[in-house]
Amino acid sequence: MEPLEGTGLLIRLRDFATRPEFVYSHRWKVGDLVMWDNTGTLHRATPYPTDCDRLLHRTKLEGDEAIV
Repeated sequence: MEPLEGTGLLIRLRDFATRPEFVYSHRWKVGDLVMWDNTGTLHRATPYPTDCDRLLHRTKLEGDEAIV
């Protein structure tokens, strides 16, 4: 696939995957826990106050994800 064609495909795939019916947006409350699999999701953080006491833990599993 030519680079320009590949770029177009990636844009179409991203646009499809980020349609509202596929998006989860979390409104944080004290005590909330959210987990996701980085190998199977697109995710991003939005800006938040630096004094909000937000705590992030990362857990990493060794090995490859099973392809089904």
